[in-house]
This record gives sequence, C-alpha cells and structure tokens, in this order.
Amino acid sequence: MTWRRTLRGLACFLLSFCVAACGSEPGTGPKMQIGNQGTKAKTTQRKSPSGEQPSQPVKAASQPSKPVAQQNPEPAKPKFDPSRVTKSNYDKIDLNMSVEEVCEILGPPSSEKALDPDSRELQWQTGVKTITATFRGGRLKIIDSRNLDSK
Repeated sequence: MTWRRTLRGLACFLLSFCVAACGSEPGTGPKMQIGNQGTKAKTTQRKSPSGEQPSQPVKAASQPSKPVAQQNPEPAKPKFDPSRVTKSNYDKIDLNMSVEEVCEILGPPSSEKALDPDSRELQWQTGVKTITATFRGGRLKIIDSRNLDSK
C-alpha cells in the first residue's frame, strides 16, 4: 500500500506545481486536450468557481509566431592562402605594423589565439613553413618564422 501513498503524493505535488505555474486553481484555467499527433491543442469552456459559464471560450496559451528576421548575409571571409607564406612576404613585415597591414601582406591567418585581453597571436602555416606574429595593443611586437627556405 506504500506505493499508493507515493503515487498519491506525486499526484499532489504535480497538481500543486501546475497550479503554481498556471497561477489558477484547478478547474478555472484552460483545458488542454492533446490531438492524435500530440501536437495540436484544443480549447474548451470551463466553469468559473462561481459556476457561471464564461462569456467567451478560454484559449490555450500559445506563443505567437514571429516572422524570422531577414538577415543580410555577411560577406564571405577570405580564406587562408598557403602561397603567401614566403620569405619575401616575411621580409616585407616590420615591427609596429597593425594587424590589418600584416594581413594585407600575408592574407588571413590559418589560426589565431588570444593571449590576454590586449594581445593575440596570429599564425600562417602551410606544411612545415610557419610565420607567427604576436600583436599587443593592435601592433606587431614579435614575429618569427620557421622553414621558409624549404620547398
């Protein structure tokens, strides 16, 4: 018989939860009936606590459908170009250049990571050839290369 008490306690809990969520006493809110597919809800009239019929049918709460905002697609980001990782392009780069100036020479980086809020590291890598640039405050502070002479 303890399972019946447990079941009864669960039912009481669910009922009190529904009352708290709907903000109404049982028998005063909308009655929802699930259709065959389990997706449609029908509304029915319920009597008010005084026993009177409401003047209009009570509708089930539903989310109004919102039109999807037309978004302008962002322009496609340029892709990493491995042919730009060369010794001649590396030699064109000077300290204190901005991120934009370096990316103008080397193109977009193959990887990027933030080192702290004010500095980040960009890397251009293809095979064994690598150029690594560290920017602090938007300006180039450290640049390093590996294996640019290899083919």
